[in-house]
Amino acid sequence: MKINDLTKPVVVAFLMICLCLLSAAVCQGGTLSDNFDGNAINTRLWKAFQDSQNQRVFQEQGELRIQIDGTSVGKKFSAGLNSKFLLKGNFQISVDFRMITWPAGNGTAMGLQSTSTSPLGFFLQRLSLGTNDPLAAMGTDGYMADFLENHGSLDVFRPFSPVDHGSLKIKRIGQQLTAYLGLSGSWIEISGYTYRATFPEWMAITLQANNGWFDHWAYFGGKDVDIAFDNFLVTYDQIKYISDQPRVPMLLLD
Repeated sequence: MKINDLTKPVVVAFLMICLCLLSAAVCQGGTLSDNFDGNAINTRLWKAFQDSQNQRVFQEQGELRIQIDGTSVGKKFSAGLNSKFLLKGNFQISVDFRMITWPAGNGTAMGLQSTSTSPLGFFLQRLSLGTNDPLAAMGTDGYMADFLENHGSLDVFRPFSPVDHGSLKIKRIGQQLTAYLGLSGSWIEISGYTYRATFPEWMAITLQANNGWFDHWAYFGGKDVDIAFDNFLVTYDQIKYISDQPRVPMLLLD
């Protein structure tokens, strides 16, 4: 566990979590955190997934690790965690990241997204455009916030000088979602969007890494990628726990 000034975790009341988990009750106004301590993923909170032995997700030395081998093959592949909790109402989600192995032009994306098949979902990712990607002229390394009701608006891509660690945050207030990047003790707004339609009643969350983004799956660079997440923190209006979370189609888009 590496505590960042941007995302100092708040201790969750153990009794409250147990009551919610055991009763499947809706809990009001609280905080949930996972520092990924220990060597086992917390299966009360998460369901792990990986598409093949060339992608891995595991906990090690107080971090969640996700690895994608350069030998990975297939149109789409990913690894990560789907939440076994659902959020409703206003919320704020943040997580620290660390790039252990992140070569330039690797054609991989990693980050935080909603696990909803509704067009009202979102994702917030650090991505590396493959060197042969036609959009690499925008900058080969950067951050993307996409609000799926407005999918396809590339003005939410923000190229930044590569850094090996930082934080991601998504905040919902009413119909407004805002995405942030945390660097050097400050939050930088990447983009925000006000949804026109009624927001989904309940929303699950995914932490993952995958090849490509949108329809750019073919530009994977064939390079090993190894990333770490830490200090996952959620504040919420309402939360409920479910026994399982079905696998979401990658990035909600085919």
